[in-house]
Amino acid sequence: MNQRKPSAGTLPVVLLLFVLLPLLGACDEGDDVNEIFASGTWKLTNITTEKSNQMIDLWGADEAARQRSLNLMNQPGTFTLTFYEGEGDGQASGEFDVTSSNRHGTGRWTAEGSSRALRLSNLQLTGAGETDIVAKTFLNGLQNATRYSGDSNFLYIYYEEEGQPVRRLWFIHP
Repeated sequence: MNQRKPSAGTLPVVLLLFVLLPLLGACDEGDDVNEIFASGTWKLTNITTEKSNQMIDLWGADEAARQRSLNLMNQPGTFTLTFYEGEGDGQASGEFDVTSSNRHGTGRWTAEGSSRALRLSNLQLTGAGETDIVAKTFLNGLQNATRYSGDSNFLYIYYEEEGQPVRRLWFIHP
């Protein structure tokens, strides 16, 4: 019997295939939605348009109102969003808690990892009405959320209002 011996270059190639095979099988086009959303409490840090990193001007020329809003945003426990993991039909979903400057609320969330679609619904708010423009914009943005991007370290929630460019709420973990 005449058997051929493998060439010296064959062994490294075979080993490389065995090492890479599990990694290739783990590739997925969608996000791990529960990892992103249920990774803890999120704190609002910025509100921009989709194509800008600069905070949108909600105050016009009123610098005092702008400073009051920024002070409210920097207070611990304000402008927060916490998602709780749940099960869905091919989607991740669950409940969420939200706190603005004067109001607290709960609602339901549903997100789809491959399309990054996001829906926040059934928002029930308690507390005094908001007078701060950032708080109003924050709550309005959540109620009009259409999609998200990010990971377990940062989160963008995109929302749309008629006649306005797409806006983006920026979140990090406090």
